Amino acid sequence: AYSPDGLFVLTASYDRAARLWNLEEGREIRQFSGHTDAVRSAAFSPDSRYIVTGSNDGTARLWEAASGKLARTFKGHSDWVRGVAFSPDGEYIATGSRDATARLWDVRTGQESRRFLGHQQTVVNVAFSPDGRYLVTGSYDNTAILWEIHSGQAVRHFVGHTNTVWGVAFSPDGRYVLTGSYDNTARLWESGIG
Repeated sequence: AYSPDGLFVLTASYDRAARLWNLEEGREIRQFSGHTDAVRSAAFSPDSRYIVTGSNDGTARLWEAASGKLARTFKGHSDWVRGVAFSPDGEYIATGSRDATARLWDVRTGQESRRFLGHQQTVVNVAFSPDGRYLVTGSYDNTAILWEIHSGQAVRHFVGHTNTVWGVAFSPDGRYVLTGSYDNTARLWESGIG
């Protein structure tokens, strides 16, 4: 993951750590260690003060970017946490898991705020809409789902890929959702929300 200012990159690794790198110098600045299994995903908060990591140990963890100190652990998934993302306002974290759920967590309290049920297999990736009102999830079940965050309801299913939907993203105006799949295609969909 790139930092919002584009100066740093965050990597996740099977060695149970995430690392912060200076892009210009190509050197490691900090390591975030504490997970008990592979780190599968990592993301910056909008203000770059925090990072979140998702791991095969079934947790997501919030870290202070400047110190590397663990700030909070998000527990609740029953299997690997594969995807993580911060909401645009930095107040929530979304996670996707091999337990076939996506979940919304309150950054301040560490509590689960919402559970998104609808995928049949692993939720690989999650992304917030630019206005923070919607979440899109991609899954091993070959679909992506658009969720209204406040209600937790699925508002649109994106069906057409023939393999895992590995990547999901919103356009900057929120009008489109881009999905990338192991079927060797990327597809652009109208979100219906922009």
